[in-house]
Amino acid sequence: MARFMNDFEQQALFSSPPPPPLAERMRPRTLEEFIGQERLLGPGRLLRRAIEADRLQSSIFWGPPGCGKTTLASIVARMTGSAFEKLNAVTSGVADVRQVLKEAQDRRLRYGRATYLLLDECHRWSKAQSDSILPAIESGLIRFIGSTTENPMVSMTPAIVSRCRVFQFEPLSAQDVLRARLAQPGAVVEYSERYRNPAVTYTTQDGARYRVWYENEQSVLDKLTLARMFGVTGLV
Repeated sequence: MARFMNDFEQQALFSSPPPPPLAERMRPRTLEEFIGQERLLGPGRLLRRAIEADRLQSSIFWGPPGCGKTTLASIVARMTGSAFEKLNAVTSGVADVRQVLKEAQDRRLRYGRATYLLLDECHRWSKAQSDSILPAIESGLIRFIGSTTENPMVSMTPAIVSRCRVFQFEPLSAQDVLRARLAQPGAVVEYSERYRNPAVTYTTQDGARYRVWYENEQSVLDKLTLARMFGVTGLV
């Protein structure tokens, strides 16, 4: 016999929050899950040691889109015992900065707790905005993390850059992309040569299919290498 949902069940169904976007669900949560940037985050490297020891000082993460700058900042936020604030240079102004600095000052006075400030697209800040945060960086009130796709030596206020350590991120390699795809639970990978450009197609547990394209044959690992490196079977 058919059963219809009551009003409470219908309300619960339609009021439940939507799942986070795919990119957010795939985002690494720890340094162990982070893929790429071995030059910066390999064992014993300066940036990795600073993050693990919760001693990362004001820094600028510079690199192309999609190379892990914001993801690494999110990992820092999860690992640190300090407070973590986030602003976007496009949507934030001097008033937002002042509020963050006020809260950071209160936090340090009351609890002796440091504050990180992540500023996405930091190259878009004006000189007035940059000047508003400079004293806080100099005094150590905040630990600044700027994320940018532009060369900070050219696009940012020199006074800010001179007080930060710049870490240059590299584009993810084809091998990095494949590792990221294969790291997803339930991923089934197939190699296809039916297209003008080679592609790797994978299917997640929820049935969604995704295809990663590459520029040429040389940028894709051959099937045997892929199987040997990642233990994948059933490649076609």
